[in-house]
Amino acid sequence: MEFYKLRFTFISSLFLCMTFFTSNAIGDITSQISDKVLNLQKSPQTYSFIVSGHTYGAPSLSMYPAASLLANIQLLNKLNPDFMMLLGDVIQHQGYPEGLGELETEIFKRSLVDKLEFPVFNSPGNHDVVNRNLYEKSFGKTYFHFQKSAELYIVLDTQSGSDSLDKTQIDYVLNLLKLAAEDKEIKNIFIFHHTIFWTNIYPLNTIKQLVNGRGSESNIFDITLLPALNLLAKEKNVYLLGGDIGLPNYEVNKYPPESFSIFFQKHNNITYIANGLAENENDAVIKVDISSNGDVDFQLISLIGIELGNIEKYDLEYWQNELTKKETVEPSMKSKI
Repeated sequence: MEFYKLRFTFISSLFLCMTFFTSNAIGDITSQISDKVLNLQKSPQTYSFIVSGHTYGAPSLSMYPAASLLANIQLLNKLNPDFMMLLGDVIQHQGYPEGLGELETEIFKRSLVDKLEFPVFNSPGNHDVVNRNLYEKSFGKTYFHFQKSAELYIVLDTQSGSDSLDKTQIDYVLNLLKLAAEDKEIKNIFIFHHTIFWTNIYPLNTIKQLVNGRGSESNIFDITLLPALNLLAKEKNVYLLGGDIGLPNYEVNKYPPESFSIFFQKHNNITYIANGLAENENDAVIKVDISSNGDVDFQLISLIGIELGNIEKYDLEYWQNELTKKETVEPSMKSKI
């Protein structure tokens, strides 16, 4: 009996290793939506990538990505990143009838993706996978991972369960985290997701009212993945990047819409980041630079050319102050009315 247990353990471990290295077997990964290849060279190197969430922008009848993004294609190409990671809600009307999903996907590809000179990947949002077959046909797998240099990248499908992640995907991530912990060459772990599932954690819950749809109500992340991430963060750098922000209280015909476009907070050695477009003066993408020795630097790139300052500025204290200002201003306005 012990022999069979040992044999099963060995086979399971071998399977996990094969899973971990599958995406690196041929030395690159291809973006299905952009038909461009990301080289996964593992030797130490300096490179960069761009992150942007909620890229369809403000809800509207438009079939195009956010105007603020389309107006900056030349700027994005000039930044010369190795790849771009979108954080979901890139197709606004994907679930609509009469072929609108197919049409908007084609518009998204022709108006934005085809004009970018680097591969584009996406962590799907709720709007993107109303029709999963259509999404997978155009974008490929809904969750996957790859390793480049000293970094492990995990792309999640937070629409797979009733509220964020299903068990299959949780097991998949836990296995990757276990292998990453044992791999001394990996220094940084980036986890990309759409739904903001970490706003149930104190003190991050203080900005929950600013998150689109108020984030996830489930504590499945807290119970299953957070303990493993906290343990891993003692030895390596862990970054969680979510994309379902930008429009906390959207109202039709109210311009410019209220904005919550950038969030950055380090808590218990884990860095929590969120970004989303609202098509107003605060729209920005995040450029991530990684040095050959694994140092990570985040830079905000305004889409209208204004100075936004360091990303660290947009932390819990900043947004709590913004909420306080709003609470004091609104009663005053109501009394005047």
